[in-house]
Amino acid sequence: MSARSPLVVAAVLAGALALSGSASAPTRVGVAAQLEALNAIRAQLGLEPLRRNLVADRLVAEIAARDLEDIPPATLDSQPDCAVCSVVFRNGAGVDPRKLYSRRGGKSKIGFGLWRQGWSATTNLSVFFPTAAMALDPRARTFSAAPTPRGMLVVAITVDPRAVFGRPVRWPRGEIDPRRQLWVELVLPPGTRGHPRLLERRSSRSVVVAHPLADTVGVAGARLVAFGLSSVLAYGHRYSVRVGSVSTEVATRPAPVSFLRRSWTFVSLASAERQAFLGLFRSGPALLRRLAREFDGAVDVVGGPRACSVADACERVDADRATIGLRRFESFVVLHEVGHAIFDLGLDEPGRRLFLAAFVRAGWKGECCTPSSEIFADQLAFWALGRVPPGVDSYSETMLLSRGRFTELLRQNAAYRPLSAVGPLER
Repeated sequence: MSARSPLVVAAVLAGALALSGSASAPTRVGVAAQLEALNAIRAQLGLEPLRRNLVADRLVAEIAARDLEDIPPATLDSQPDCAVCSVVFRNGAGVDPRKLYSRRGGKSKIGFGLWRQGWSATTNLSVFFPTAAMALDPRARTFSAAPTPRGMLVVAITVDPRAVFGRPVRWPRGEIDPRRQLWVELVLPPGTRGHPRLLERRSSRSVVVAHPLADTVGVAGARLVAFGLSSVLAYGHRYSVRVGSVSTEVATRPAPVSFLRRSWTFVSLASAERQAFLGLFRSGPALLRRLAREFDGAVDVVGGPRACSVADACERVDADRATIGLRRFESFVVLHEVGHAIFDLGLDEPGRRLFLAAFVRAGWKGECCTPSSEIFADQLAFWALGRVPPGVDSYSETMLLSRGRFTELLRQNAAYRPLSAVGPLER
């Protein structure tokens, strides 16, 4: 009955997915290898390769050697500030490193940022957004980096402000994997204004499904916006990133075949109970069967004394799996708990708000004291059964929406949405 929240993601990232000592942490790579890997990414995006810069090389080496403030982030979702990118101290006085670069004969605009030693270019681009804004700028020309005593890299990138930059640069390319922390980054041309949003078309309206994970400036007017982690996306859906008049279409990958092959996991349920459970889907609406094919691999159904500690029926969520507990096996009770699983695993916040608004317009007045998940679970059970069972013990007494209207809202908004994992690393 408790829906997933960012706290679940934070706990996963800070615990099981912490990088220190992790077997999945990226292997150590040198500065030359970082530049080679970055240039390979730029080549995929149709951008020209970056070169070394002797003036910037010497400057970042001096800055990095004295940088004792910046430390590696503990997890991939950290976005640390940079202590030496805007000011460095010489003889007790603060100096802008960009001015130091110009005084030493450096050309073009230059920006400074951080990467972490030992992380691949791909992982660094997924975490250090201010540096990514420079590294993926089509006007970027040179790359310099040097290690600090505390495991970081100070990065310097020069940009030719006279070069053409007319279209956004999207990274990574291809379909989005909703299980990753980072879904998409857009480096925007100078002068791009507007609040970034990730939108999905649902029926006749565009719904905001996510606000940016990051919105940061680059060099010479560039801007980077990144989306991921702050919401959940469904497999096989189309979205658009919109910033003012700029719009870029993106799509999520289909659900993995290995996931679709899974089915319900039954624990302590007799064969007759399993058949009765499955029969509710066979006799229910076609949309319920379609959703069951999406969700069943993420749901455990537990019976007997292990089902619930107190209640006759219950549902709980652990990461992106749900457990339905059934000590009492009645059609409405079972479908009510299925409704909780769909609410938790398949409705994002915009979808929940749309259902709640429809219930309120239909006359529901319990929003002050009844959780929206409970009213949704009731209404889904009524919809699946096609009626309100006589004498039922429920939070609502009537079907608030017609079967057709409930079907319409469910088709537009319900789909299995996995939790984000970490960066570009597969879960």
